[in-house]
Amino acid sequence: MQPNVSFISLKDGRLMHQVTHPPELHQLSIRHLHVNQQGQVAVAFQYQGPKWDTVPLVGITDIKSDHIQYLTMPEPIRQRFKQYCGSVRFDASGKVLAVTTPRGGLVAFWSMEQQAFLNNTVLMDVCGLKETSKAFEFMVSTGRGKFFHINALKKKAQLVQKFNDLQWDNHLT
Repeated sequence: MQPNVSFISLKDGRLMHQVTHPPELHQLSIRHLHVNQQGQVAVAFQYQGPKWDTVPLVGITDIKSDHIQYLTMPEPIRQRFKQYCGSVRFDASGKVLAVTTPRGGLVAFWSMEQQAFLNNTVLMDVCGLKETSKAFEFMVSTGRGKFFHINALKKKAQLVQKFNDLQWDNHLT
């Protein structure tokens, strides 16, 4: 595998810039991305190598960067991700990043100003993720038919609606 983030001109299809993982992370598949107002590109990964390998799962880059900056998280949280990110989104301000993991049953948050892990919220089978119009706030969906509102600073999910006869896929718009 040769995962990369490519910046392509919408005008003429020309490759403007590209960043890749170092060779030892060639099995770190880039699966999800989101761009904030500042031009930062958040990337969420799914690792295709051995389950016991310690690899980064979230990164940030931009069109001027020559690499992907990997975001750190506490090791118990990284292990809980089970090498699988489901969705990634910046909040409305572009200053908070959220990443879901349905396999790990949680939503994790980072501060973009400090480039640091903030906290996480536990939710079974959570994956769909969408920012609201307010800073620090997100809507998430689960494969169990539930929608939640989450404020990244409060760490608490508020149930908005539950559908008994529906199950949601990984993505939310």
